[in-house]
Amino acid sequence: MEGVAGVVARVMPGRAPHDRELIALNAYWCRSVPQRVAENARPARLRRGDLTIHTRSPAWANTLQLEGESLLRALRSRFPQCVVTRLIFRVGPLPDLPLPPRPPPKPVHVVPLRDLPETVARELAFIQNDDVREAVRHAASVGLADSPSRKPQ
Repeated sequence: MEGVAGVVARVMPGRAPHDRELIALNAYWCRSVPQRVAENARPARLRRGDLTIHTRSPAWANTLQLEGESLLRALRSRFPQCVVTRLIFRVGPLPDLPLPPRPPPKPVHVVPLRDLPETVARELAFIQNDDVREAVRHAASVGLADSPSRKPQ
């Protein structure tokens, strides 16, 4: 097991705290604004409360400048600890969209130990290490439960 801080440091090496905040802002931005806005304008820089939003074109920059206050309110409603005090819209390269959330894992079906085939049970008896034996038993149970040849009970 590894702490979350270690995982984050590996995924975002050398990132300053304000860069991490910008990454979080990018995710909240995409959830706070209409999809058409998120596709054409994304946070690019955060400095002293000013969030610079890069847009695809001058037309997008002008349009969003007019909607700036309502966009900032929407961002703050989704992200209450938001440190942004002002939105600045500029034409520039759009940062990548945040990754979508992963779907929840499928439930794991396990064949009970008593229902394992006799050959599997015999082979498990030869494994000396308790942890390894348990891991193999679990893998076999899951594999057999998902097997199409196994009839549902």
